[in-house]
Amino acid sequence: SYVIVEDGLMLSPEPIETDPLQADQTIGITLPANGSTYHLISNQEPNSPASPTPTIAVEGCGFNDDGTFSLFYINQISLSDEDVSWIDLECQNNIGAYDPNDKQAIPRGYDELHYIDADQRLEYTIRFQNTGTDTAFNVVLRDTLAPELELTSFIPGAASHDFTYLIDSNRVLEVSFPNILLPDSSVSIIESQGAFQFSIKPVDPIAEGTRIENRAGIYFDFNEPIITNTVFHTIGKGYLNVISSVAGPIPDDPLFALYPNPSTGWIRLQLDELEFDVSLQLFDQSGRLIREWSQVDQDTRLDIADLPSGLYYIHAVDEDLNSLGVAPLQKR
Repeated sequence: SYVIVEDGLMLSPEPIETDPLQADQTIGITLPANGSTYHLISNQEPNSPASPTPTIAVEGCGFNDDGTFSLFYINQISLSDEDVSWIDLECQNNIGAYDPNDKQAIPRGYDELHYIDADQRLEYTIRFQNTGTDTAFNVVLRDTLAPELELTSFIPGAASHDFTYLIDSNRVLEVSFPNILLPDSSVSIIESQGAFQFSIKPVDPIAEGTRIENRAGIYFDFNEPIITNTVFHTIGKGYLNVISSVAGPIPDDPLFALYPNPSTGWIRLQLDELEFDVSLQLFDQSGRLIREWSQVDQDTRLDIADLPSGLYYIHAVDEDLNSLGVAPLQKR
């Protein structure tokens, strides 16, 4: 069985069942090339040593109505490589100018609160660069691991240079790069940079809503430390919004229309030969469920005046929970 997530929005409340796959057998799953980022999350054969939830992601397939495609969704959800020692997947955002000394985490987590599951292993990366005026002979990273992280689950990862590490009794992770001889960035942009990765899991048990924060200090020789940004995650459950409890597949093209669209304050539903009530769900671009309406007909005026301007999505189902599709809505 598997579930499909489109731009952080789960398309079905229940896993889609398939016949068991035999050795070397494949199945094809067709999705519209509409510029969305898709995650397909499957289950695993019992007792397999591999990841319990194999996951694959596709970004930038086709274009949306604006001629662009979705960005920044691919790292919201884990790519489920953390339990497999011989596979490592990493996707990074292409960005312009940035602070070369920073802290990153994968998965990024869902929504602004960066929701993750309670058993999700986090992979942190500390990046550093010598932007001084001379060679750095020794670099030390110090990272106080939050009490919400389980120390016994700590695993050191990839690093740019040879290192040693220890975790002291105050939960301080110290990573040392002795005699690293890191040239300054004016001599070599590439060779002036370094990085260290590690992974760790939240403590068990951990309460829903718990916030986990992490940052690091970077010491170049005897200089004052450079303090990285703080990354954080929130423990959640069921945080992926389900588009609706539907009895069948979601049509590629919606069977209804909204008017006026774009709208400044209200909308109505338009559907040929509407002889039943319709339920609607309103989602923002990040997949958050904003509003729901039930028993909507073509005479119902729906007020959206309080919504910020932007692009939204309306999902409609009939009285038998059959999906009528998803339609974009532009609020001016």
